[in-house]
Amino acid sequence: MSEGKSKLEVVAGSTATGLAAAAVAAFNPENLPSMSMVYALLPVLVNSLARARADKRLSEWLAEVDTRLRLLGDHINRFSDAQYRLTVGIIQTAFETIDGEKLRMLKAAVLNIANSDYLEHFHAQVFSRILRDVSAAEISLLAKYRDAPGFTFRMIKKEESDRVLAFNPTGAEAIVIRGLINLGLVVRAPTEGTYGDVAQYITAPFVPQLLELVAEQ
Repeated sequence: MSEGKSKLEVVAGSTATGLAAAAVAAFNPENLPSMSMVYALLPVLVNSLARARADKRLSEWLAEVDTRLRLLGDHINRFSDAQYRLTVGIIQTAFETIDGEKLRMLKAAVLNIANSDYLEHFHAQVFSRILRDVSAAEISLLAKYRDAPGFTFRMIKKEESDRVLAFNPTGAEAIVIRGLINLGLVVRAPTEGTYGDVAQYITAPFVPQLLELVAEQ
């Protein structure tokens, strides 16, 4: 082990190397016509500047998280199963993340787990899956409209504006909202089905806890 490298950094390096080796091993030179283009491009991608930048971001992320977690000392040993499970899930997601803003969000989440005594197995499972799939843009929009009474993609009357936000169905924010719907972070309103609330959505009940988890302290 090289001097100054944390255990997390060593794991990161060995994981990347192992994945690359596995992909290369899967390449069958005797079956070129059906060869995956991913395997053909792998050497180029691995050595690309973009990959180097991503590796640098991840290395810095791991180093800071490792340092901050060490400061928690024995507190980590008192983690509940849910806290431990979510911590592991977030670190695994970091290995698959190249977006700098999402890495920042994941760092905040893993460091906030120590103060999240409310976490239960349900939260660990749901938050781990959501943090793996959600984008930084989706979390940002969710935080922006966290106090919104509701969302809709239809035209609304002026008197309705105090209880629902209307999004242009083809607008950029509407696309992000639909992504949040697919993730279960925005759900149908309880009053859905009445004439005045057709196609109305609200944030899921656990969204405040999720936003608290990813908030930088």
